[in-house]
Amino acid sequence: MFDEKDVLKIYNTAYSDFSKKNKITCELKLVKQEEFNQIARKSKLIQDSIKQSIVPFAGALTDHLLGKSVIYASADILNQLSDDKNFVKAIFMHEFYHILLKQKVKKDNVKEELKSEERVNKQLAKEFPKLAKYLD
Repeated sequence: MFDEKDVLKIYNTAYSDFSKKNKITCELKLVKQEEFNQIARKSKLIQDSIKQSIVPFAGALTDHLLGKSVIYASADILNQLSDDKNFVKAIFMHEFYHILLKQKVKKDNVKEELKSEERVNKQLAKEFPKLAKYLD
């Protein structure tokens, strides 16, 4: 079981490793499960999954607010997904690539979000193949 201190430590390790290859600026905001779910429901991709009666998977989410990127995560949600630190690290790495590649997203719609997921997964697999396998 992860507490918020554990999640922050994993985030910092992931950010340090990511920063050796890529430069981004972001911050982590740890929230309770209810707030995380409210944030997740704003995603077009999550909305589409719910409409299709598919249980959406999101361990963390990135929001680009007024020129700054914020990654939202919940220890409660992460604990429901896995107890493996590398899995959580992979989730953060995935979000870092969303920040790095955000300029490639052309519109705010499901089609573009799916393309973004494909780009992010491809780049994660290229630069951090061992971590990428946790999200397959």
